[in-house]
Amino acid sequence: MTVQQEATQGVILTGVAAAKVSSLLAQEGRDDLRLRIAVQPGGCSGLRYQLYFDEREIDGDVVSAFGGVQVVTDKMSAPYLMGATIDFVDTIEKQGFTIDNPNDLGDVATKIGVELRNQYVLGYRPAKVVRDGKWRKIKVKLLPPKGLPPLRVYARTGYYAPQ
Repeated sequence: MTVQQEATQGVILTGVAAAKVSSLLAQEGRDDLRLRIAVQPGGCSGLRYQLYFDEREIDGDVVSAFGGVQVVTDKMSAPYLMGATIDFVDTIEKQGFTIDNPNDLGDVATKIGVELRNQYVLGYRPAKVVRDGKWRKIKVKLLPPKGLPPLRVYARTGYYAPQ
């Protein structure tokens, strides 16, 4: 038995991705193929995705249609793909399918780990200490080296001078 599912409940294939899949299917020259998406646990690095053309119809498959392209997920992968968006990117920097999955916490953990590895703590000591207990404004500027992505600064806007 195959389950038909609304796109709003499961995986979403963007128009650009659907057009690319249609193009690839036309190159295959077969009209019995559908895009199958499967998910496997990837350990601490999150989920691993498999995208491939498949003619099989497996009991419990979840089927959605996007611009004439049928997208199939197995019943075990479907919960992991709820709300996931598959897009196709074709730029100078990269080309291929991208998957934005809010359920993939491994990706979030990786990003947090990268950010934690790249934190710095700066100390500040004024050249002239005035002990009056007043608020002193400070401004932290960051001039990133060329070639690095934009960096974020989390800093206090000032401090109270000691009394």
